[in-house]
Amino acid sequence: MLAASPYSVLKNMFNPQPKPVRKAKKTRHYIKPGVKTNDWETAKKLLKPAFEEVGLTYCEVGAYLQDVPEYAPRVAKHSHKFFLTWAHGDKRNNLEGAELITLVVLSCVDCHNYIERMQRVEMRVIVEAIIEARTVQPSTKNYDEANN
Repeated sequence: MLAASPYSVLKNMFNPQPKPVRKAKKTRHYIKPGVKTNDWETAKKLLKPAFEEVGLTYCEVGAYLQDVPEYAPRVAKHSHKFFLTWAHGDKRNNLEGAELITLVVLSCVDCHNYIERMQRVEMRVIVEAIIEARTVQPSTKNYDEANN
């Protein structure tokens, strides 16, 4: 009689491995937008047509800072054409009342990041100066009607 090889012995052994138990997927609980976020979403929908109506479709920050000698070298390298965003005179959390829509300028991402790194007071002074230097002002009448 032939001796059993080690392979055949292992082959015939029953050594079950338990299958891993699948964990149930956790449901995500997203944070819902708050009052300030909803106000800003409403303001954006009104700002865009108001700015387009008066022809403000360029980077206002870059255009203004290029004429200021101390900032000109830093912003001259930016293209000021792509990815326009809204830059406020202060962090949105610190804005009160109608400042959300009145204290805002159009900015490219590079210039927006540049003024965001400034001190709050300096950032506010620059944004207010840009708004005062405008030859035309966008209308905020629709925002006042929407919030009342």
